[in-house]
Amino acid sequence: KGKGGAPKLSKKEQMLADIEAKKQKGAAQKLEGEWKELQGALDKAGSAVAKIKDLDDFCRRCTAAAQPKLAMQVTVRRLQECKAAWAEDCKGRGEANMKFAILSVEIVRSLITTHVEALKDVKFEPASDARVEVFETLMQLGFADVAMHVQKWLVDDKDKDARKDLDEAVLDAKAVKNKLSVFARSSPHFQLEHMGHLLPRPPPKVKDPRITSFTPDDWQRNLLDVVDSRHSALVCAPTSSGKTFISYYCMDKVMRDTTHKDGTLVFVAPTKALINQIAAQVYGAFHSSFGIYTDAYRHRALSCRILVTVPECLEALLLAPEHAAWAQRIRYVILDEVHCISTSEEGRMWERILLLANAPFLALSATVGEPETFVAWLQSVKDHQKAMDAGAQRESYEVKLVQHWERWVDLRRHVYREGMLREDQLTPEAMVKAGRLQVRPRVDHSAANLDGAEKLDTLHPLASLTRGQLLSASIPANLKFEPKDSLSLWDAMQGVVRRAKEGDAVKARAERLAELDPVKFFTENFQFVTRPEAVAYEKEVKGELVVWMADASMQNAATSALKQLGNKIVEGEGGEEADEDESVGSNRGPQAQVGKLFRLMCTLHRQDRLPAVVFNFDRGMCERVAFGFNEILQQAEEKAREEHSKTLKNTAKNAAQMEKFQKRMRDKVVSEKKEEERLQELAEMGESNPMDSVMSMDEVTFNSQFSFVQEGRSSNQDFERITESARKVMGEAHPLIQILRRGVGVHHSGLQNKYRMAVEMLFRCGFLRVVISTETLAYGINMPCRSVVFAGDHVSLDSIQYQQMSGRAGRRGLDVLGHVVFCDVPAHKMHRLVVAPVPRLRGHFPLSPTTLLRLLSYIDQVPNQRGVSAALASSLRSSALRPLCLPFVGAHNPALTRVLPPHSRVAIELLVRLGAVSSSGAPTPLATLADHLHAMDPCNLALLPLLTSGALHELCTPSDERNWAAVSDDLLVLLSLLFARHRLHPDRAADAKLQARCKGVVVLPKIQGRCRSVLEAYNRLVLSSAVSLAKAAAAKVPLSPSASLPVSSLEFQIQPPQLPKPGSLPQRLAEAAGSVEGSVCSPFAALSGSSERFKSVGELLGAARPELALHKSMVPVVEGVGWEAGQKGAALSAYAVDFFSHEQLRLVCGECGIGSGEAWQGLRTLQLILASLKSALTAVAPPEDVVLQAVTRLEQEFSAKFYSRLYR
Repeated sequence: KGKGGAPKLSKKEQMLADIEAKKQKGAAQKLEGEWKELQGALDKAGSAVAKIKDLDDFCRRCTAAAQPKLAMQVTVRRLQECKAAWAEDCKGRGEANMKFAILSVEIVRSLITTHVEALKDVKFEPASDARVEVFETLMQLGFADVAMHVQKWLVDDKDKDARKDLDEAVLDAKAVKNKLSVFARSSPHFQLEHMGHLLPRPPPKVKDPRITSFTPDDWQRNLLDVVDSRHSALVCAPTSSGKTFISYYCMDKVMRDTTHKDGTLVFVAPTKALINQIAAQVYGAFHSSFGIYTDAYRHRALSCRILVTVPECLEALLLAPEHAAWAQRIRYVILDEVHCISTSEEGRMWERILLLANAPFLALSATVGEPETFVAWLQSVKDHQKAMDAGAQRESYEVKLVQHWERWVDLRRHVYREGMLREDQLTPEAMVKAGRLQVRPRVDHSAANLDGAEKLDTLHPLASLTRGQLLSASIPANLKFEPKDSLSLWDAMQGVVRRAKEGDAVKARAERLAELDPVKFFTENFQFVTRPEAVAYEKEVKGELVVWMADASMQNAATSALKQLGNKIVEGEGGEEADEDESVGSNRGPQAQVGKLFRLMCTLHRQDRLPAVVFNFDRGMCERVAFGFNEILQQAEEKAREEHSKTLKNTAKNAAQMEKFQKRMRDKVVSEKKEEERLQELAEMGESNPMDSVMSMDEVTFNSQFSFVQEGRSSNQDFERITESARKVMGEAHPLIQILRRGVGVHHSGLQNKYRMAVEMLFRCGFLRVVISTETLAYGINMPCRSVVFAGDHVSLDSIQYQQMSGRAGRRGLDVLGHVVFCDVPAHKMHRLVVAPVPRLRGHFPLSPTTLLRLLSYIDQVPNQRGVSAALASSLRSSALRPLCLPFVGAHNPALTRVLPPHSRVAIELLVRLGAVSSSGAPTPLATLADHLHAMDPCNLALLPLLTSGALHELCTPSDERNWAAVSDDLLVLLSLLFARHRLHPDRAADAKLQARCKGVVVLPKIQGRCRSVLEAYNRLVLSSAVSLAKAAAAKVPLSPSASLPVSSLEFQIQPPQLPKPGSLPQRLAEAAGSVEGSVCSPFAALSGSSERFKSVGELLGAARPELALHKSMVPVVEGVGWEAGQKGAALSAYAVDFFSHEQLRLVCGECGIGSGEAWQGLRTLQLILASLKSALTAVAPPEDVVLQAVTRLEQEFSAKFYSRLYR
């Protein structure tokens, strides 16, 4: 051993150590030399921002080279430059930009924390000046208390010389007038108000060997433990918080599992856009093990190890008996955006996947309210599975809840208000000139004097708090603050207490508010605030406000505090009325909205708040906005090009001459010329420095004025490569391609897949700065941005959509702050969205005849499948029964389980009468057809009597009077009645003059002949079954002895022993309700004269008691079969028939009164249904069958027209 007991190095090891030490010494000497050169260059440089950036870059190099003392010296010089810039900025200005002051505080914090060893080294001579610089900076910024505390900590009293130098600096600083003060009350006040987005987060303390790319947080380590233990879990975490990493860890875990070498992981996502992105990432990571399955594309779905799919496709695989063995290979199911279980249509599929899948799962979401209830239901499903798997136990049946509520990037909310605009400000030239798109801004987020700040009103979160939330003393948990919001709330409450009179209840809270003074609350680490401390402060300040709201004697004080934050709702002063448009009269209508959004994008550009995603739920409006942007920029460019054509021509000539000259210089053609001759040649070009001219007026610089594309963020080569496929399909001249070149994209489900993928990639690489999108970008897709804009209102814009869309704002690692902007959203809607709590997940009625038929078919066929043992068949059959035994809706309504048996019995009886199930309960061949068409539920069942009666064959048989074209038209009318239903407005349906002017038929023609008779008989059969169901359910749920009115909740007894207050409303209602005979009708329907002789399904559903759980899915009638002119509300739109006739979607939408987005989706759905119907008939009918031939012809013609006209 060597000295100190350390092991003695061998000659080789000693030699390597000496070489390494020599390298480090050489690197240190090199850095010292570069530092001297940099100091000299800094003295000559002019731009403060450039100096600070160069110093920051050099400091990083010093830190990376393990030179802490040099890094400290560089940091001190950086601090000096910041102070100099701050002093210069303060001269002659009423309000200086705060960025240099903020940066100074950041550097001081860095010196005290990161460079503390070098700073406190009394033997290191430069450290003495550094300590003085730190103290003086804190004094100059106005933080005297912190400065005195820091100077005592920097030098120990034992180091007398160092202590003396610092004491002298203290005396000098006190004598100097403070010229750089930020006028903050204290250091914590300044940090909360101006530096909230920069507050540091302490790094995770524990490294995890399972993750090498980063250090996971505690909640992320819990997720790793869940996967390692093969538990299931519900993961609730905000967008960009880092929850998706567990998906790839789980994939890698399945791939490395040597026990189950054929094990499969299934990743489920709600939208195709998200599927495409996940598929690309999975393919990049796992290559040949990857598979994908959607309704439009299928690749190695059953042979891959990692399958990426959508809910409907996975449900189809799980309910396909022939794939039963494959389903048992599933090792994990990952459900991204699991909150989609609450949606009306797709939600049933998500629920059935959770019930049918036997493998453990990970359910991911950022918007789940009351997750404990959902987890309790999931655990009950796994407990049921455990009971059924008694003979073959799996690894785990436990369901964990992993929650994380903190966003990585704060959100700041704004309302865009333009005010009055002159007509000359609305021209394309004026808007583009004001936008200054050619300038690349660098703006401080804390500056109060931003360009265009008067148009963006910042909205405090509590400015949207409602009166009901005030009275219930509740602040939604998802309503997060910035640190400055917490300070604003404390200031408002402090002001209320200060103005309160003696004896007021709120005066007693003065002591508690004093404890929440930032100076007293933040006492650690020299009052340098960290992110966790700011979150704790937010919680305490909110808690104090809740105390005020909960006490009736202090609610007025709470209202006063909220009013100071801009709240006009708690006293009913505003917020319930729609925003008034403050702009000129011409600023209304779609074209005006385009101009307004363009000016908003220019404002965000000048404030350095791009890239942005603009959300609008109307596909047509998204395209109109993009085309409008293109038109504005193009018109402004053409106007400017006319004005500067001569200058541009001269610039191009000079650029060509300069290029030619440089080429000659490279080729040494003029090597023998003298220097004077070269200068003469340059002078003959007309400029002393032609490069300056080229750079000031060349084509690139000129074009940058008319494009959102920022030079340097991405190259034209990247654009050409990324858009190659889309340009081949759509053509170079397509408007959607042209607008991409100006940095603007469109994204919705009606666009070509290649175009959407190009938009996503261009946005991620920084070429696109603005994307106008429908809700397709709301769900999990990796397209984060700096700002999110809500452009207009829509019925689909609810709290979940708001949470998902606003979560796109703020890119982790790129942004320190995210921005949410409301534009043309009514005030009451905006406030409701901001403060709405995340809604809890809700289930759906689990049963329908089609669902029951699919489950019966699965149970009947799965034992006969190859590779399925008796034990496995028993397990699969029990899993198929779980949707009937454990519906999610039963978790909220346990009484539902009592009426499910009669529901199932009556549904089976209906299937028997339709011929889909035999009297013994076994599915018939017709069940195969209905099962194949399950996506058409409930009208798939109506096809069965049309086929068995021969009515459909009669309709599809051509004759001398009816050729194949007429057959296609008649068949399309029938299929539109079943699958493309859109109700016309009664006035439009009754307007004969309007219909006469229209090119299409507008009103869907009524069904004639045998098809009508068969459908009417089918509806009578369904109604009869529904009435039987209602009576059977009523026998299971007797009438309650008490009830409450549905709106006022006024309680009364149906058959009370005594009736107090004779003549009162409760008494009269009780007497009337007590005389009601029967038990199907609710007491309120019976009071209105409803009897139990129901003439229609609507009458039955409207009159039945809620506890009977009668759902429209259990009564699959075909409405509108007997529609006649004059029956209000019954007319259906013929938009599908009209499109098939003249192929003009815009004309169809105008004549039928249907939105372009809704029409496109309906036509797309009908096209998929036709393809599915053709496939189903091919499987059960001979090739010569006329129905098959007619459907095939119609599908080919309709698909050709749809893809050529609408699928861009």
